[in-house]
Amino acid sequence: MGGQPAGRQAGHAVLATAKALGLPKLLYSRWEPWVRYALTHRKVIEPSLFDQETIAEITEPNDPSVRYLLCRNPLTGEKERKTRLALIEKTREALEKLTRSRKKRTPEQIGAAVGPILARWKVGKFFAWRVGDGKLEWSLEESRVEQEESLDGCYVVRTDVAREVFDKTQAVGAYRQLAQVDRAFRQLKTVALEIRPVYHQLDQRIEAHVFLCMLAYYLQWHMQQKLAPLFDADGSGEDRRWTWAGVLERLKGLRRQTVTMHGTALTLTGRPDDEQQELLKLLDVACLSADTAP
Repeated sequence: MGGQPAGRQAGHAVLATAKALGLPKLLYSRWEPWVRYALTHRKVIEPSLFDQETIAEITEPNDPSVRYLLCRNPLTGEKERKTRLALIEKTREALEKLTRSRKKRTPEQIGAAVGPILARWKVGKFFAWRVGDGKLEWSLEESRVEQEESLDGCYVVRTDVAREVFDKTQAVGAYRQLAQVDRAFRQLKTVALEIRPVYHQLDQRIEAHVFLCMLAYYLQWHMQQKLAPLFDADGSGEDRRWTWAGVLERLKGLRRQTVTMHGTALTLTGRPDDEQQELLKLLDVACLSADTAP
């Protein structure tokens, strides 16, 4: 196997299969807040360019082939804001408790107590503190909080795909479809298709194993598209009747078997009930004949 672990070899096989299927080479990366912050300080991106309605496009000064597509999601922004305020409040309460404590501590001990508090909720950058006269003094730096809030809900899509191939709307749309890619990999790895563990040792067998798993997912994806009306019309929560696993379970009962007795072969086909017939109709699969054939 050329000295490579089976897991790494399987990863290479996935890439090889994607290449064989002719998938485009699209490189996207979701950038964490500190990266966005760095871009604004490099003046590659101005915070005012982020807009809820339109997508702003910026070209990398050092590499004109790279584009940054600036987007803002108001729902994500509100969630980020509330999360930050909750963490700041928890940190504030812990610092106030430490400040009110009557336990005698040295400046070193106070500093040692502050460290875990700021590290626990990871919002220490918004607080300024010092130890004076054996007491803890701290304050919340509102300007830093406001600066961070200006980027709430903002995200940057980085792409080197030419404009002639994907305009900014198409590129962002492709990025948002990465959620489907994440679900696909979960299906492949753990949920249903179980591409791992890989017990094969030869390269060709590993590639064949991965290829069959991807074909299985391809079939699953198309089946789910055809079953979308069933899922959309279904209930929610505990009232939900149908799931992908539930559909498979219902279809498992449909079998065609060949039985040989005394030199005579018979093909027996299960008769689908009304519910199974409805599933087959959605899948554009002709109902199997229940007749027996010699």
